[in-house]
Amino acid sequence: MQKVNLSFYLLVMFCLVSLGTSPVGRADFVTLENGDRYEGQLLDGVLNGQATYVWANSDRYEGTFLNDAPNGEGILELADGRRYVGSFVAGERYGQGLLIWPNGDQYQGEFIANRMEGSGVLEWSNGDVYTGGMLNNLRSGSGVMRWHTGQRYEGDFLLGKMHGQGHYGFSDGRQYIGGFKDDLRQGRGTLLWPNGNRYIGPFEAGKREGIGTIYWNDDTVYRGTFVANRQHGLGVRTGSDGEHELQRWEDGAMLSSLLVTANPLCQLSHMDRPWMFSAASCINGLAHGRGVAVSLDGAFVLRGGYFVLGKLVSGQLLSLPSIVQAPMVTDSIRG
Repeated sequence: MQKVNLSFYLLVMFCLVSLGTSPVGRADFVTLENGDRYEGQLLDGVLNGQATYVWANSDRYEGTFLNDAPNGEGILELADGRRYVGSFVAGERYGQGLLIWPNGDQYQGEFIANRMEGSGVLEWSNGDVYTGGMLNNLRSGSGVMRWHTGQRYEGDFLLGKMHGQGHYGFSDGRQYIGGFKDDLRQGRGTLLWPNGNRYIGPFEAGKREGIGTIYWNDDTVYRGTFVANRQHGLGVRTGSDGEHELQRWEDGAMLSSLLVTANPLCQLSHMDRPWMFSAASCINGLAHGRGVAVSLDGAFVLRGGYFVLGKLVSGQLLSLPSIVQAPMVTDSIRG
């Protein structure tokens, strides 16, 4: 809002009042040298009380003034088509108010120094609605976002984006509970499908990335590596009967699957547990040579292993997540 500038006009009015030629109080609209217009009450040569002020750029305010500045309740209509109805302090939007844009978007809530700040409700003309914290005109803090297309998010916001921990419901019935960064799934989270399948593990830039677990609705479990949302690399599938299979995947397609059982021709003990290793190079019933090994309990996989007479020399150890009871789908996100 532009600052009220009545210096010349008030000087003239003060002189007229002193001479008794004009009463203190209401007056017709008076045009100032800078093009602003004013109608209202004067007290000791300054604007006080109920008044209407129109700036040269067509901004218009109607409400209460205190010491030449809008103060209290009023209506501000800006030249760009925005309209504000609410509280003012020392010429600034401050406290509770309603701001409406020309396209129909609107915000109702708290303002500080002309900024949407505090808590409020932001509604878009397309039907999207946000309810929660605001900071410097942006969604920040805890809030709930509902899209007209059916999605819903409840959780943390930062600088206008989903950022922190939250619960996101997709329009197709999927749900995600976990971390967000810049509107994308980031960090550890749980993705649930309507058919009961679920993934628990890390996300990177919105995609499953790293070592995670899929709980299938037929009570089988897969624990292994994911790249760009797809199974890629080594993993262990555990059936409802408790049997483990060592699987190799590439870009979502399974290349091989091997039942995890003890191999008396290639015995291997590592980390105080028995392992399965199969290779034509084994010597005297002991693991020998290069290849992949998996612990018989399905908890670990050795990728690119090099073994000498039953001893591990080198390799990359993959620690797979424990099988746990996956969280149940909740209905709160669908409200």
